[in-house]
Amino acid sequence: MNRRDVLLSLATTSVGWRALAQDAPNEARIGFIIAGDAFPRRWFDEAMRRLGWVEGRNLIVERRVTGEGPERRKTAAAELIAANLDLIVAAGMIEALPQHDQTRTIPIVVISGSDLVEAGLADSLARPSGNVTGVVFLAGELDGKRLELLRELVPAATRISFLAYAGSPRSIPRGTAIEALARPLGLRVAARLVSEMAEIESAFAAASADNDKAMMVQTGPLTHEKLPRVIALAAQYSLPAIYEGGVPFDVGKGGSALPALSR
Repeated sequence: MNRRDVLLSLATTSVGWRALAQDAPNEARIGFIIAGDAFPRRWFDEAMRRLGWVEGRNLIVERRVTGEGPERRKTAAAELIAANLDLIVAAGMIEALPQHDQTRTIPIVVISGSDLVEAGLADSLARPSGNVTGVVFLAGELDGKRLELLRELVPAATRISFLAYAGSPRSIPRGTAIEALARPLGLRVAARLVSEMAEIESAFAAASADNDKAMMVQTGPLTHEKLPRVIALAAQYSLPAIYEGGVPFDVGKGGSALPALSR
């Protein structure tokens, strides 16, 4: 299932709980909050149009693009909650958490979350309870397989980098777990945590200087938003990279050779 299908499904199940079941829906008010102003926002818009929900006709969307600052996310959450919305769509976990801190009544849908239960947003995956639901992306479960793929496809590799978003509370323990998984394969892992675009550039330069032979890229607010640039840097440094979320088709358009290994 691709991201468009996921978003379409979320829109159907989440908006439909109140309005789509009606023969002639009046108007829905939805909040949409995302750290970066790129996909999956446009896919959400496309999915809503396919369902017959058009802004200016029967849909009002309150949008907030927060950047990486936690205080801005809190402010945006308060603004959306005060807007008397039917539903709030959060692009990821960092956008959903401040919403959940401030409301237990407005339904919140998370487009892609690492673990809603661990984060305290849901009671269980089978029965979320509360007011939060969404798609859970247990990326860490496949880290061992990704390492095996890298070892098989780049047999000369003895060192690799792990590129992750510094603002995620899971990045450091995830890096430690990857290091443990890599040892039996004869691999050493350098965790490279980034919080802005300039640090991504530096991470690739450091990986090259340290003679790393491959890169694992964690899906996160920054790496996802800047994915085209991440892919270009991997090509620039001739560094094979494996992306836990895969590489969207339209990112690679243009004919350039990308050393990218999809999950």
